Amino acid sequence: VAVHNNGDGAIDITLSLVRDAMKELPRHDHRVRIEHCQVVREDQLQEISALGVLPNFFVGHVFYWGDRHRSAFLGPDRARRISPLQSAHRLGLEFALHCDCPVTPVDPLFSISVAATRKTSSGVVLGEEQKVPVERALRGYTMAGAHHVLPTSLFFFHFFLSVCSFPLLL
Repeated sequence: VAVHNNGDGAIDITLSLVRDAMKELPRHDHRVRIEHCQVVREDQLQEISALGVLPNFFVGHVFYWGDRHRSAFLGPDRARRISPLQSAHRLGLEFALHCDCPVTPVDPLFSISVAATRKTSSGVVLGEEQKVPVERALRGYTMAGAHHVLPTSLFFFHFFLSVCSFPLLL
């Protein structure tokens, strides 16, 4: 199940539904995903971890709309936490990254750069503390992305993960 959530209110609803579903029908490896996961709070990340939910961040929000979030929509404090990759990384979450075509171009290398620099379109660093190393951002497009969508019991999944350990840039 992949649920599209941007705001923390929507994420609260999704986590409540997952919590209820897990009480009714517990599953260890359910792979419920939250797509975008843009304005997720720290307490929500902790619950995401506890429930085994997989966040799939559209880190391009930082570049494309970070300035507007900072100045008009969320304010500087909340805006610096959009797509909080370092917080997710510290919790050991296997987060993936994605582009949002056709809203933005499909450009994984650009998104990896945004994850590592947190630069907005005006060049402002938005949420310095949420930067992740390039290697972790690359994992978001390779091994973590595969983990989000492929059953681990399949042989080719393990092969795919080994291939993703050394991506080729052509």
